[in-house]
Amino acid sequence: MNIRHKKVLFFSADNSLGGGSFLSLVGLAKTLRNNYGIMPYIALPCEGDGSVLLQENHIPFIVVRSYGWGWPMQCKKTIRDLAYKMGERRITSAAAKTLAKYAKENEIDLIHINSSAVYVGALVAKRIKVPYVWHFREFLREGLNQTYLWPILTKRLFGRASAILTISRALNQFCLRTINNKSVFMVGNAVDLERNKVERTLFAGSKIRFAMVGIITRNKGHFDMLEAVSRLSQTYSPDSFEVLVVGETNQAFNREIKKRRLCDYVKPVGFQTCVKVILRTVDVLLMCAVNEGFGRVTAEAMAAGCLVIGAESGGTTDMVIDGRTGILFPPHDPVILAEKMERIITSPNEAIPLAKHGQTFIYNSFSYDRNAAAVVSVYDLI
Repeated sequence: MNIRHKKVLFFSADNSLGGGSFLSLVGLAKTLRNNYGIMPYIALPCEGDGSVLLQENHIPFIVVRSYGWGWPMQCKKTIRDLAYKMGERRITSAAAKTLAKYAKENEIDLIHINSSAVYVGALVAKRIKVPYVWHFREFLREGLNQTYLWPILTKRLFGRASAILTISRALNQFCLRTINNKSVFMVGNAVDLERNKVERTLFAGSKIRFAMVGIITRNKGHFDMLEAVSRLSQTYSPDSFEVLVVGETNQAFNREIKKRRLCDYVKPVGFQTCVKVILRTVDVLLMCAVNEGFGRVTAEAMAAGCLVIGAESGGTTDMVIDGRTGILFPPHDPVILAEKMERIITSPNEAIPLAKHGQTFIYNSFSYDRNAAAVVSVYDLI
């Protein structure tokens, strides 16, 4: 294969081992290097524990402070806050100058921006006059609870991208509908299948163990889960089931647990860097989020042999096919969610074939080899 672009500078939105998009980026970068001889470089916006993973995999990187263009939807735009964001924009412009020098020194011929939440890569591409692709891995509004602070700049830079890459059908449709760029390609996503693979027996414990993973916001469905558990608690004791909540909780969520008297059912375990360890100990993942860009933890759970009960929304439906690879329920419908959970509590063995089919589906569809091949096919068009 004749590879058109030999050196690619990736721009990450974070530097965290807990970030799904960061882990996907590292896996993609490794596979592009190993399978296609494409040399990856990664620009990080801040210090973090993700740098250790890059060092372990011998991927060159540079840390230069920069900021995204998202604005929390729940916050009002005061003059003071806008002035602060203008300061961040100036810092990001200065970062682009430093990173452009780094790109020239390393003879970068393509920029790959790994998130729709950051834009410094587009500024660098303009400075060194190379094409750039934008990798949409999230719904900014539904996933990150943000909106674009600079809509005119956003529209212009998205429109100038040589290609828009998406990781799910839902994101692909969103980009085709809202972005003034005709070069939109769905390349899918991937997880580290070997690291997540485990031989196990589901429902072997004395109780059914459910889990929810991720940041706690209403769009992620944690409060829908609490309503569902509250309904189930009227019939079933804590000896029947429990829900582990993986991620940093907040006061509102903790208060709701106590208010509903669910402390014996819902068990927050805090932030976990290695989520796969948790996934190997639970039976069912609850993916209640609305409009997940992809849902990396969904794929990791299925690869680990868990059954997934997911909201019929966003990227979740790329993996969870109702009645075949998992179970779906209408978004924000805790009544139906409770019914689906009860089905597992009362007849767990009926769900084992779904989990096995789901695991096989993930292994056949979401490998890094497959993901990298799709990305390279787009690179070759530029």
